[in-house]
Amino acid sequence: MPDHDPLSTLATRREFLRQGACIAGAVALVGPLAHATPVEAPLWDLTASEELEEFADGSSVPFFRYRARGRGATRGRLPFFSAEEGRPVAIRVHNQTTQMIRPEVSGVVIGPEIDPGEQGMLRFTMPAEGTYVLREGRGGVISDSLGMGAALVSRAAGGIRPKLSAYDKEVVLVYQDCDDRWNRAVAEGRRPDTSVYEPNYFTTNGLSFPELGDDPDSRIVCNVGDRVLIRFVNLGLMRQSIHFHGYHVEILTRDNQPETALAPKDTFAVTPGGSTVVLLVPHQAGVYPVHPHSLTAVTANGTYPYGQLALIEAV
Repeated sequence: MPDHDPLSTLATRREFLRQGACIAGAVALVGPLAHATPVEAPLWDLTASEELEEFADGSSVPFFRYRARGRGATRGRLPFFSAEEGRPVAIRVHNQTTQMIRPEVSGVVIGPEIDPGEQGMLRFTMPAEGTYVLREGRGGVISDSLGMGAALVSRAAGGIRPKLSAYDKEVVLVYQDCDDRWNRAVAEGRRPDTSVYEPNYFTTNGLSFPELGDDPDSRIVCNVGDRVLIRFVNLGLMRQSIHFHGYHVEILTRDNQPETALAPKDTFAVTPGGSTVVLLVPHQAGVYPVHPHSLTAVTANGTYPYGQLALIEAV
């Protein structure tokens, strides 16, 4: 633990972050309004909450998060949901924040506005097979820095499509970045200065390294020769260029569209609000990192190595 206030070095580290960060603007995606058709099952039951998250550099940053209720599935600390395409489903959100929220599945369904202390329901039909983003839509671009997001997977009806059929393990990695000044402003009831976005804290599945490297949902443990399907979801505002050490991967889809032109690569893009699905077949044993190529993304407020540094362990 540092013997000084970690926020006292913010000004000098921001210069580093300003020079190294690759920022992409983000615009909230919207889709058709929810259907009124009653939904029996399955139900994704979530809580929206305000939390103070601790980072390994000694800093504490306020975040707004969706959390799974009861026995709901998770990946790391974030909720996770999957169902077959074409199936009626529902998402119930209990708003335990001090803000009005409006959950949405980008490009699929816009939910109701939910007051603090209340709950709301999204009812819709699962879209075509793919990897989708649950976010908070009322705050627009600000919501993405606050961290309220999760991954939703729609699986092919009547069996998995041939391209995605033969895999031994599935891993979901959800990337988020934040400018802590935005988060602190919202937590204090103020609107942040959105003319400047300089992310300085970075998480994957709601975790940062070294916790990320030890998390069983986020550490890619496999055998040599296994077919490992990895779904990369970018809930942040940075355009991520994900880099594999030790291996190349086959890119299957980008933003749910089949990728047919690219050869196997060790580096590929994941756009803000988008997803990229790849197939990893390890050809050699060892422990190798996988991380964004932006140096800032593997730091915590400029301190290395933290952030979005995950590990592959092939035996």
